[in-house]
This record gives sequence, C-alpha cells and structure tokens, in this order.
Amino acid sequence: MAEENNNPGLTSKKKLVVEKTSFFHAPRSTVGFDSNSSYLRNDIVDQSNNASWFARIIGYNENEQDICDPVRVVLGKNWDHRSANPTETDQKIFSNNWDNPKVFYNSPIHLEYCGDTQIINDDDDVETLNDQVESEKIVLSCEVPGINSQFREAKISDWFYYMKSGAELDTGNEYYPVVRTRHRYTDHYHKAINPFTPLELESLQPIGKAFYADYKTYYNERSRVGQSVSSNFESVTGQNINLQNSLPSVYSFLKLMLNPQLANNNFLDFNYMLIDLIPYALTEKNDIYKTILKKYPFEAAVLLYGVIGQQFTGPFAVSKIVEKIISSNFDKVDADSLFSDYYREFADRLGIDNFQIITSEQNNKMLALERILYNIIFSPESTKFLNKVDQYKKHFPFYSEIEFTADIFTSVGDSMKQMFLTKFIGEAILARFTRTPDKEFSYGATEGVYKGFPFEFSLTEIPPTSGTAFTQTGLVLPFIDYYEEKTFSDVGGQNIEFRNGSYVENLRKTMRFDVLLKRWIQPEANPLLESQYNSVSDQMEGIYFGPQKDASNQEFDPTDMRNYTSYFRNDLNEPIDINSDDNTIFKKLFGAAFQAKILDLYKKHKRSYSEILDGQPAYTEDLFYKIAKIRIDPVTGQEKNVQNIMIPNTSELDLVKYVDTQLKYFTYAQYRYDVYAYRIVFGASYKYFWINPLTGENTDEQYTTAKFDLTKDLPIEDELDRLAEFGNGLAKNATVAGQATTTGAEAPTPQAFPGGSAGPNFESPAGTSAFGEDLPIQATTPVISGEDNFVEKTKLTATFRVHVSPSVVIMPDKIFSTPTIMIMDKPPVVPDINIIPYRAVNNRIKILMTGASDRYRVEPVIMLESDIEEFRMIAAAQLSTDGKIEFGSDDPVKSFQIFRTQKKPMSYQDFELYQQTSDQHYEEKILPNTKYYYTFRAIDAHGHVSNPSPVYQVELIDEKGAVKPIIRLYDMTPPSNKSLSKQCQKYVYIKPNLQQLYFSDSESVNSIFSNDNVKKRYKMRITSKGSGKKIDVNFSFKKKIQSD
Repeated sequence: MAEENNNPGLTSKKKLVVEKTSFFHAPRSTVGFDSNSSYLRNDIVDQSNNASWFARIIGYNENEQDICDPVRVVLGKNWDHRSANPTETDQKIFSNNWDNPKVFYNSPIHLEYCGDTQIINDDDDVETLNDQVESEKIVLSCEVPGINSQFREAKISDWFYYMKSGAELDTGNEYYPVVRTRHRYTDHYHKAINPFTPLELESLQPIGKAFYADYKTYYNERSRVGQSVSSNFESVTGQNINLQNSLPSVYSFLKLMLNPQLANNNFLDFNYMLIDLIPYALTEKNDIYKTILKKYPFEAAVLLYGVIGQQFTGPFAVSKIVEKIISSNFDKVDADSLFSDYYREFADRLGIDNFQIITSEQNNKMLALERILYNIIFSPESTKFLNKVDQYKKHFPFYSEIEFTADIFTSVGDSMKQMFLTKFIGEAILARFTRTPDKEFSYGATEGVYKGFPFEFSLTEIPPTSGTAFTQTGLVLPFIDYYEEKTFSDVGGQNIEFRNGSYVENLRKTMRFDVLLKRWIQPEANPLLESQYNSVSDQMEGIYFGPQKDASNQEFDPTDMRNYTSYFRNDLNEPIDINSDDNTIFKKLFGAAFQAKILDLYKKHKRSYSEILDGQPAYTEDLFYKIAKIRIDPVTGQEKNVQNIMIPNTSELDLVKYVDTQLKYFTYAQYRYDVYAYRIVFGASYKYFWINPLTGENTDEQYTTAKFDLTKDLPIEDELDRLAEFGNGLAKNATVAGQATTTGAEAPTPQAFPGGSAGPNFESPAGTSAFGEDLPIQATTPVISGEDNFVEKTKLTATFRVHVSPSVVIMPDKIFSTPTIMIMDKPPVVPDINIIPYRAVNNRIKILMTGASDRYRVEPVIMLESDIEEFRMIAAAQLSTDGKIEFGSDDPVKSFQIFRTQKKPMSYQDFELYQQTSDQHYEEKILPNTKYYYTFRAIDAHGHVSNPSPVYQVELIDEKGAVKPIIRLYDMTPPSNKSLSKQCQKYVYIKPNLQQLYFSDSESVNSIFSNDNVKKRYKMRITSKGSGKKIDVNFSFKKKIQSD
C-alpha cells in the first residue's frame, strides 16, 4: 500500500498535476442520465455496432503520448473537469471518480477482478529499478441483454472488436480498442503546492506554517556609486551589455570567508591564490576553464583575477581593499565607504584593455567569468552559511532578495547530502533541463550522443506541437495542472493567471532518475557508449565523458556544461576531493548506496494498478530549487536567461533566501526571477498484455486471427454451441506459433464490419487459441428463460495482464515568478522653500530652494502628463501594492521646478510649469497688487521628481508707495460639510458661541447679530420623528451691551 505524503504542517494553495494520458473530457448525455451510469455525449463518440467508440487514432504513431488510456474511460477512472450531472453545467469538479458510462450494448463495463500480483523482470524496460515490476491479472466484464429469436446483440465478435481489435468505421475514423497493447502509459499524478503572496498571507492569515514567497529590492543611498565622474560604476557596468555574471557578488565575498587557508591564519594573505590568478590577468590562456576557473571561479570574480587591490599596471595603488573588507569589523568601521572604494576600483579596472569582453575570443577572461558563473550549484553545507550575506548585502549599491518556504519532505535530499551527491545530481539536472547561453540546448554534438552528458541520445527534440520528445532517460510529457485556488502571474498579487477551479495544459521535460543512477554507477553497461568507447570507465569524468576541451577558437565546446557551471561549497567543512568528477571509488560506494535508498523509497510508496486507477497520488519530494534570473531589455523588452541558481533542499533548509547583488540600474536592464522546484516523483508506467491461453505467456499483439461471418444468421442453438465451443471468440483455424490448429469446421470468410464498415485487417500473428484457463475474450453460459430459449443476459469478459513498472522521474515545476525587478533610487522629498521680498520693491521677490533630508511613504501627486509613467515605474520598482511610494534623500537634488498660477487653485492640477532651474535661488518678477500662487518640486541626479511643496500665496500690496508683502501658505483643502441638524427631545436652547459674543465686531468674524443697518434673520425648522409634522421658528440676534 502506497503512503501518501500529505503535508499537515504546511498550509498552501493546492495544485493537482495529472498526466494527459490520464485525462479525457467525457461529458455525459442528458438522455437517460443516471447517477450510477450514463451515456457519453454524442459529439465525442462514433456509434457503431451498439458500441461507443471514442479512442480515435490520429495518425499512426504508436508512441503517441496524448491519448488517454481507454480502460480508464470505460471504468470512469479518467481525470476530467466537468459537471457530474450534465443538467448542472455550472457545477464543475476535477475528479477521476465518475460513473461507468454505458458504452457497449447500452451497458457499462466493470472492473471485475484485479489481483494475482507477481513480481517479474520486465524485458521491455530493462533499465528500471531491479525486480520491482508488478504483473497483475485484470478482468473487465459487461453484461449485455439478449433477444428471443436471434442472438445478435450479444455477438462476441462485437466485443472482440471493441476490446481487442479496434476498427475503422464507415465515418472513415479509426479507433483504438479499449485494451491498447503495444503502448506504455505513464502515471506521475501528484499534488503540488503554490505559495501565498505577501498580500494573501496578510489577508488570509493561514493557521500553522505557511508556504509563502516574498521579495524586495534595495538601493543603497550611501554608496554613491553613480556620482563619481572618474569611476562611475553604475554607468560603466550598465552600458556594457555583455557584463552581468562577472559583476561583484555578495557570495564571492562569502566564499573568501569560507576559505580554510584564510581562516587558519591570524592575518589575511591572498598570495597563495594570487600566484595562480595573476597569470590569467596578464594574458589569455586556453586552459582557463579547466584550471583556474575550476578551482577559483568566485575568487577570480571578486578579485578580477587578482588585480583588485594590487598595483598590477597603470596608476593603481596597492589598496588591499578586499582584505580590508573581509577583515573589518563593520560595527567599528564605515563599511559603506570600504565598499564604495571597492566598486570605484572595480569600475576603473574594467577600463583596462585586458578586462574588456571580446565575445569572438573564446578564451577571453571576462567572457569566461560570464560563462562559468552562468549556473551556480550551492552545496548543502553552504546553505547554512547563506544568512551571513546579511552583514554584507546592505553595503552593496543595490540588491534584490527572494525568500520562500522550503518543502519539509527531504529524505532524498538528506541522503543526497550525506553521500556527497549534490554536485553530481545538480549537474545532471542542469544538463537535462537547461540551455547554455551559447547554444539552444546543452547538447547537440555529433555521433549520436550529447557532448558532455552521456545519458541522452537524441540530437534533436521533437517540437512541442508534436506532443512528445523521446530521450533515453526521460520524455517530454503533456500534463494537466489543476488549480484549486486562484494563482497570480507573479507574487506581486496583482494579475490573476489561473482562477480557482481552472486547469491548463503544458509540456514538461522529465528525467528518468532510476536510469540515470544506474548508468552513472555502471557506465560500461550504457548501450549508448558501449559501441563508441573501448574503456568507458576511463573516459568518464563525473557525469561527463571525455576530456574537457581547451578554450581556443577551434576547440571550445559551447555544449559542455563544465564550461558553464560552478559549485559553491563550504571549504571549511566539506571534503575537497570526495565528490570530484573522476573519483570512481566514491561513485561505486556512494552511488550504489544512494540507488538503494531510492529503491527503498519506491518500495515504501509504490502504487498498485488499482491505486493508480483510484487516483492515489505519487510520493514526491523537492530535490532542488532553481532560481532562473531573466534579464529584460528596457527598450525592446527582449528577455534572456542570464543565470541559474540551484539550491538543494534538505531538512536543515527551512527558508530559502537568495540575495542578488549582480544588478544594473533600471535604465540599463530590468529583471525577473522564475523559481522552479525540481521534484522527484515516484510514479509508475504500465502496459497491457493479452494472455496466450496455450502457453500462458503474455503478448502485446493488438490483433488476432479471430474471424466471424458477422452477417450470417444462425439459429440460437447453433450460436450457443458456437460460444460454448469457442468460448474466447476465436476462429477454428487460429494460427499459433506458426502452426495451424484445426478444431473443427473451417473458419468463415471475413465480411464487412456490421453496419457497412470495413473490419480490421488481421495479420495472423502468434498468440491465442480457443481454449485455456485465461481466455482473453470470453462469454459465459447464457441464462436461458422460458420455452422459447430466450437469452436474458450474456456476460462478456476480457482477461489480460498489466505490468506496472517504476518510473522515478525528476521534473520541473514553476512555483512562482517575481514581478519585473527594477533597481531605482527613491524620488526626492519636497524641497525647502523660502520666499524673500525686497524692501520697498513692489515687483520682485527672491525664491530660495534647497533639497531636504527626509524619508516617507505617500501617494504621488500627478502634475504633468509625464508624471504618470514616471511614478508608475517608481511604484513598480518599489514593488508597491497600495499606490504609495517612498520618497527619500538617497540622491542629491540637481534642479528645481517652479509652478505658478494667478487663479485661485483648487488642486495641484490647476498649476502649470513656469520655470526649471538648477540654481538654488531664483529672482522672480511679479505685478504689484496681484495674487500669485506657487508650488515647487525637486529633481534629483537620476531625474526623479518630488511631490509638490505646499502652495504659497504671494502678493505685494503697494499703497501709494508703501509696499506690504503678504506671503503665506494657501490651503487648498475644501471646507468640510457641517451638519445643519440636531436631535432634541423637550427643549431647544440657542445661544451664540464665545467668538460671536466677544469678537463679533472683528473683521475676521462673520457676525450673527443684527444692527440698525443690517438685519440678519434665521429660520429653525423642528420636525417630529413620529408624525413628521414641521414647525418653523424665525429668529434673529441683537447684541445688548450692559455697562456697570
């Protein structure tokens, strides 16, 4: 009995992954609908000879992968998304538990027996896990009604055609039989999970540990890498489109920290490393991939082959800046200053001719760094140190950070770690599922094998439109992904990609993990290599075969993954040579132990044929998480996969966190991260076999020599005798093993298929005869009723065997994507404004403008049409979901915008841009006795604008030469609506407030009192709550001043 890995401790959004060979859309007809059994809808079937034909042959490719197993359909065990009741079309469910449809003589077909399990060696799948193929006996049955006078409806020939032969109908359509031999079905149905977005996590507040994904970006306002004219890192690196993976990485600094030679000394000394690195800085060498980048890929990147901090050439001083960063206590020194010095020197070194990327030279040192850091595999031991990057990351100019919850099922991952197989399996996955940046695929060599990877043989993959592509260790299989809950296009949670209850078809490339292990442990048994190499074991280097070639223009191999992969290990704790590529002892010992672990897990979680039909999910674990970094051209929108990060999943990994400092400012490049789980699925494949009743052996022959005269009328007694004599429905002269076996009368000549269609063309292969215990096609003794020999029912059966084989595969599953990542500084805060009038000058003022220092999040104010796109980009860069953006002082203010209007403004949109100046003071000429309204914005070094300042009302009043300046803030807030009604019960008391009583004569107070010149009257209306009647009371106020 298989054990299902339901995850009670991880709350998530659920997704079902079903192979298309298990999915068939089979809606039921409303005619004669019954919840226990119903008819297939007419538009998906062809009706002929009282049978519903649905498994149509499209072409003659026997290996078609997108055709559902017809046995599942007739048993109601096919996956489908529809309504159980055809009259309730809006109540759709995704299930594989349906009623058995009436497909043969208005009767359903049932699974009568499934058992007699035997463990066998399947010669058809010799490279699977040893001795784990189960053979089970299957009996399908159908009870069909009879007719009093003629036994037509129960003719066994119709059953034969439907179950075993298939047919071409008069419609011209050809159909497979229900039991389709010669074809291997696969079932890797499993349950997957999707993460909650940050907004969902906040709103839903799921109970328990949740599977979630989050992301953020950071721009260091103290690094100032974009402000130095001589060493502008931001523009120097941004303008070079070929520079990406060789940019400074926080993990390269971490790698230096984990270096045992540095840790064992009381002082830092890179001399032992520089001796190896410097020669490659001086000149280009053809062995660069096989030597220095195989040993020091991360160190070469952070030190630029040893020249950073050294004099090397030109006017560079010996700064030893990297040593200072590694050895400094950031609590006591200015780390931002140190990193700014490092970035400045890095940018200056890139200006030297020796460090220009020349793509036409395969041994170019900077191009080699770009390639070798294209794929990075982290070791399990190193993942526990990844949180140490937190002490460095905030000192880099900018970074993005991704984090998500890891799967808690990690038995395979833990074994992979214990047996030092992370590098091997990680490289195998990359070689199978990824491309190199220089070739469409990581293979494509001559002589029928992939260069650098011996476990594949196909030089080309069939395009996705064909539905499948065959390789030696896996297939590209069509799958159905069903989403139980809504899923967004990215974890920003703005755009819904799949709504709850929806499904999508896709193609997934798979890798046969059991075959991979067997071929790696025993390469001499690899049929792909056996005929090509005299001594395969001597040629093997890890998963690769043959020596790694030089980087000369003539020999460089753009398909060899060794030129595109680096392994990040913890050198302090991990053995240096235990998992080296050419360690054959390690391969035999640990490889065999790991294969045994996989075998034990399969035995524990394997599913029988009946469990597969019942929809029990396969056991799965996430082996690796791949973070695919996609660079997007900000002008053309073209996307390119520039880097892949592989992180192994073990029990020590609770939260996956990755920090990327190799970024460019958004005007040069934008990014997206697609995160995949590489999941091991303990699935199954199965194949049907008919049973030879003479030998008891299995045969996958689709057709037999059975021939009936389907048009000849026989008395019912003769028909019953015939069924008794030839119980399996086979003809008298069946050919068995090349010999004619005669049991009586001659076989009738085949006629047209009943209904006018042509019957199958039988080729008389070896296989079946008339008698035996397991008769493939059989009719039981009919039930006879009454004197007229009325046949009430005939039970037709089909007996065959199914072989269920292990199919342990690794397949990718995209679990989430980030929105487009844009590295951008914050827009500036509102500037400080001071408006100064001149003494006795009625037409001129001075405006002083300075940049302010602050930080806050508010909604942006749109004043110009260009502001719409500007603030949209900023909100996207800040990953804002609430419409607010953060303003800050991370860049100096370079200029100011002055907005002015003479009309009383109601909003900021009433202003027009008046002037823009880079000066901090502005001389403004205005008219006297005229009101002007001003507001101001700051513009920083990157061209971002601030929100507008408060509105200033300016008026220079000139009264006969006396100039009175009025400069004050103007409030555009509309007056609030005051309630003009009050509730009362018995009494109403009206009195003026204190301001009216004591200051009513002031000009600023609107007095309520009447006097001799002005009469002010007021009306109060009292409305009854009960009757609604109204009483009006007219009144006025008079002030009476009493003197003592």
